[in-house]
Amino acid sequence: MNIKTTFYMKKTIIGMIDRAVDETGKSRTALIALLMKRVMKDHSRLARAHQSVRYQGALQKNCWRRWHITLCSRDYEQYLDMRKFFKLSVSFLVAYAVENHLDDLVDEIINGKQDDNYQYDCYFIVQKSDDSSISWKVVWGLPVNLTELTI
Repeated sequence: MNIKTTFYMKKTIIGMIDRAVDETGKSRTALIALLMKRVMKDHSRLARAHQSVRYQGALQKNCWRRWHITLCSRDYEQYLDMRKFFKLSVSFLVAYAVENHLDDLVDEIINGKQDDNYQYDCYFIVQKSDDSSISWKVVWGLPVNLTELTI
């Protein structure tokens, strides 16, 4: 299932993504998915608790553009979880990904070192509930020891 959503992005960030689309032949959605996988690897640096969600810094109104995109439901849910754990808006996460990872990703794609062709990493939620509580475990990637998946 696909979900239509909107990012509010700096025009410069959209331009960088569009150039990467032209250089690599990959779709915007595929590039964003590959970039967001890299952002997940930055989790130890980005994770925050007990804070409000941060948004991109203020710029003049003509520097921004609404960007409509269709994501598969799995990616959409994962990006929402990233927003929750990193306390950054999804648009901010995409901008962060572009600024910190796009050049390396494009180089890897062009030089044939990016071979996963947007293969999906494991992402799932394990739920356990009883009469007094509900527990959720969000898993990004496949644990080496699958018994760790139980709550």
